[in-house]
Amino acid sequence: MTSITISQWGLILAGSGFVLTLICEIMVICLPKKETGADANITEYQKNNFIRCSWLGIILMGGSIFIFVGNYLYNYFFYFTR
Repeated sequence: MTSITISQWGLILAGSGFVLTLICEIMVICLPKKETGADANITEYQKNNFIRCSWLGIILMGGSIFIFVGNYLYNYFFYFTR
């Protein structure tokens, strides 16, 4: 079994962040729009939770950028300059 490279970890992180964001945004769209009473409070609570989950996906995708840049700089300075 081969080991997972740093760039593959970055791809996994970016992909999971994208899927998480996509699912959360679809769930926000699918929530009912016109609710009254207690149902309105539950719907608003669910909407806020999905939006927070969406931000988590965006943070995961942003974190993968640091992995890609760090991996590129590491390879550039330690392998390409020799």
